[in-house]
Amino acid sequence: MTSKAKGLEPMAGPMADVDYDDDSIDLGQLLGILLRYKWVLAGLTLGTAALAFLITTAMTPIYRGSATLILEGDAVNVLSIEQIYDPINMQQREYLRTQTEIMRSRNLVERTVERMGLVEDQRVLAAIRDPGLMGSLPVIGQREDPLSADPTQRRRQIINWVRENLTIEPIQNTTLINIHFDSPDRSLSMAVAEGHGNTYIDSGLEARLEVTERAAGWLTERLEGLRTTLIASERELQQFREDNRLVDVSSAEESGGVVAISADRVRDLNRRLVEQQQERVAAENAIALLEDAPQERWSASAAVMRDPAMQELLRARTAAQSRIAELSGRYGPRHPQMISANVELEQISRSIATKANDVVASLRDQIRSARANERDLRQQIEAAEREVQGIQRQTTELSQLQRNVDTNRRLYDMFLQRFQETRQANFQEATARFIELPDEAPQVRPRRTLVTALASMLALMIGLGAVFGREMLNNTLRAIHDVEDQLGLPLLGHIPKEAVKRNAKNAMRTRFTDTEKGAFAEAIRGIRTSVVLSGLDTPHRIITVTSSIPGEGKTTVASNLALAFGQLEKTILLDADMRRPDLAREFNLPMSKGGISNVISGNTTLEEAIHHTEHGIDILTAGIIPPNPLELLSSKRFKAMLDALSKRYERVIIDTAPLNAASDALILSTLSDALIFVAKYESTPMPVIRNNVGSLRQVNAPVIGAVVNAVDASKPDRYGYYSGYYAYGSYSQAEADTGKG
Repeated sequence: MTSKAKGLEPMAGPMADVDYDDDSIDLGQLLGILLRYKWVLAGLTLGTAALAFLITTAMTPIYRGSATLILEGDAVNVLSIEQIYDPINMQQREYLRTQTEIMRSRNLVERTVERMGLVEDQRVLAAIRDPGLMGSLPVIGQREDPLSADPTQRRRQIINWVRENLTIEPIQNTTLINIHFDSPDRSLSMAVAEGHGNTYIDSGLEARLEVTERAAGWLTERLEGLRTTLIASERELQQFREDNRLVDVSSAEESGGVVAISADRVRDLNRRLVEQQQERVAAENAIALLEDAPQERWSASAAVMRDPAMQELLRARTAAQSRIAELSGRYGPRHPQMISANVELEQISRSIATKANDVVASLRDQIRSARANERDLRQQIEAAEREVQGIQRQTTELSQLQRNVDTNRRLYDMFLQRFQETRQANFQEATARFIELPDEAPQVRPRRTLVTALASMLALMIGLGAVFGREMLNNTLRAIHDVEDQLGLPLLGHIPKEAVKRNAKNAMRTRFTDTEKGAFAEAIRGIRTSVVLSGLDTPHRIITVTSSIPGEGKTTVASNLALAFGQLEKTILLDADMRRPDLAREFNLPMSKGGISNVISGNTTLEEAIHHTEHGIDILTAGIIPPNPLELLSSKRFKAMLDALSKRYERVIIDTAPLNAASDALILSTLSDALIFVAKYESTPMPVIRNNVGSLRQVNAPVIGAVVNAVDASKPDRYGYYSGYYAYGSYSQAEADTGKG
């Protein structure tokens, strides 16, 4: 009757080696968590958004008036006295930064307050007396006036308030500056933004006028001294030129200035010397080539052939040779025409030799003449160089005098130009001007949409953190697939949670017969089918049902599984939970017939203790609670009773105590053909389940699988999967209604 006797190996397969550690991120699990808590997250987010919207609606609105100025950089150059000494213009970035700080300065804000009369402006006083964004909320009790009674102190408070709410914003890569002013009053925001811009423009005009007047007086004094210095330097330069006979031959394209006449002569003599040397060298090279060759070949040299007369003679010789060649084809050597042609050729050859001698003689004369000219030019160059060296000292002094004149002229021209600009400056033209005046003051605080969105996002992030934190701390069975993935047990089925929502607790024990077409009944049938399929070759006659801790639904599974088997086979249900038996009470069975303990003790026969119920199954209750239940279940009499029952019934379903409470299930597992382990969804801690499964593994218990109880099929598990029992139950109910079931 035992698993060993029947050759079963129920602990083999996936349960033999299970890896409980898995650090990988399961996206399906994350999605499942989000779907499980979607309404909580949605409620938290929407509630926070509504609260943020109500709070921002109750806040005092703040309006911003804006004006835009453009800085006129050219106008500022007229006023900058530093530009007189340093003609390099100030960088635009530094200038813009300076003007921005001027606009933010307390002095300029104070002038704006005075010009606009903000000290007595009721709008300003009301804004200071009702500060912050919560001014519109009701105030309990009397609030102290934040404005001082002292006029000086009150004026300082108003200036500080205006400065705090004033924003100067330069626009990058431009000379534009935005002036913003924030206040609870639209008209005040626009008025202060425009008024502060006018104050800045007027202060610039006043500063320009003051600086210009001071610069004009100083420039007048300096111009007289510069004019005298320039005239004296020009006279000194001109006198030096006249004394040293120097001529200014510079033009607009030349940068040298003064050029001495002697220097031009040296350059001309050097050029002529080079030309003479080139002619001489060419002639010497030609003579050298002729001397190396026989005289009869002089006429073929390049130097001789360049002579025009020689070229005519050579052409005549070529023509004579051609005529002789032509006549030789028709006449003999003694023919008069042949004789005449040979004589003519001989005369031309003598003329060529004579002309070649004349050309060679001419080259020798040319060499002698060139050498004489070279000696003469070298003497002239030496004399001219001595003259140039003599005036170099004068040129140096001339350059110094010229530089002095140029420097004095530039300085004088610059001061004269600045003086004229200063005298002719139009001081009605401002250093800045408006390009955009405030025509409206939009609300800038509170930004309801942004605050609401940020609050919603923050609430959602906090909610997600709380949800994921709760899930991380939750170590219960949160997915039906964990039975296979983490415990290594086959999943026989799972029972939906909705089916147990009854006020009467004992209604669950017979729920299968009460709702044969519902989701619960389909779940029990599925478990029954799994049990049958797990023992096709050797049917499981004795089946023990246990769990880890009380309250997981093992009795519900055992009783309803017995009812399901009772429809097909002869079945008996045993209450082997000898510590807290409750089948007799839940099935409303009389206690007088006794039970297992009475049969084992011999006080009652087995036939007398069995209850024949209206549900189609027999039940054997626990009977009187014994002092040592474990000893009773380990006895030979109990084993003999099971043997007798297995012969009379096709299925013996045993409901036993939880593993954490007692070791009864371990004893019964050695007497059973199969053991079903029950775990409650999102209730039993996984470490407890693992420990109990490990205990069963140690005794080689014939565990055929696990049943997950109280699964909420309306929401996904931690992997994001839904149970299909409700849909199937609805389908079964529809069949019943139409008569197809």
